[in-house]
Amino acid sequence: MSDRPIIVIDGFNLLIRSFVVMPTMNENGEHNGGLYGSLNSLKGYVKRFRPKKVIIAWDGPGGSKKRRKLYSNYKSNRRVPKRMCRAYDFLTVEEERKSMYFQLDRCKEYLNFLPVSQLKLEYTEADDIIAWAAHYYKDENVVIISTDKDFYQLINSNVKVFNPVTKKIFNEEVIYDKFGIRPKNFVLARALDGDKSDDIEGIKGVGLRTAIKLFPNLNDNETLFPVDIINYAEKNVKESNSSIKYKHIIEEASAVDTNYKIMQLRDPLISTSQVATMIDILGQKSKMNTPKVRSMFIADQLWSQIKNFDDWILNFIPLKEK
Repeated sequence: MSDRPIIVIDGFNLLIRSFVVMPTMNENGEHNGGLYGSLNSLKGYVKRFRPKKVIIAWDGPGGSKKRRKLYSNYKSNRRVPKRMCRAYDFLTVEEERKSMYFQLDRCKEYLNFLPVSQLKLEYTEADDIIAWAAHYYKDENVVIISTDKDFYQLINSNVKVFNPVTKKIFNEEVIYDKFGIRPKNFVLARALDGDKSDDIEGIKGVGLRTAIKLFPNLNDNETLFPVDIINYAEKNVKESNSSIKYKHIIEEASAVDTNYKIMQLRDPLISTSQVATMIDILGQKSKMNTPKVRSMFIADQLWSQIKNFDDWILNFIPLKEK
């Protein structure tokens, strides 16, 4: 196993964090915080982790379709804030959206000419792609870069999650110390807790802290499934002060099972043909087109933020494959 990890980045998570908080503008007074922040952050990750490969995952068209077949309300009530960018005063919401999507597409264009692999599949979410990549490189050190807690369930001896906001690396020990739950069972605890951001309703009155009190076996090294939770509840319903909560969980057994199916990434929702497509992309040599990146850099007037293009681009040279 190489000391140089493979880093897998949640693409939209990367872009939107910068777009929301970066106030930078080009010389025409146009906001470019999303583009600049994404490219500069990418450079920072490459410099920090010295990876042997960089993978960036994006949601594909109709990405939520597969999970909506399991649960029709999945992301159904998700509302985009009227204003997303807190750092720049766009005149209208439409202007802000136009700028965000332009910067998003432009970022992907830059990545086409940098030595990284971009993965996007129709009817597939980035979460599934990231999970698949972590499983695919099971014999390598993998660092997932995202603020999304969904990826905690993937953490094991060779997979870690780096939070780009707190700059903290989450490994097995950190997850256990913070939540009292083994990473392999984190998704089961979340199936009880739910996820408001994705419109997944949890079991009323059962958050993460309550879940670990009710089900101390979430601490075990053994991988648990919804049936194990229900069996434990049935066994303890008459012998515990928490009998009401156990009864409620038993009554909501089907909801627990559905939530688990939606939230689990152990078995990513990816078809065999899609796997073949990704393996083909990842098998291609990583190339870099410095002149093209330089011309885009000039066209976008990024010199106001990235003062020295030559120093910036040098960080990506170790990723090139001969």
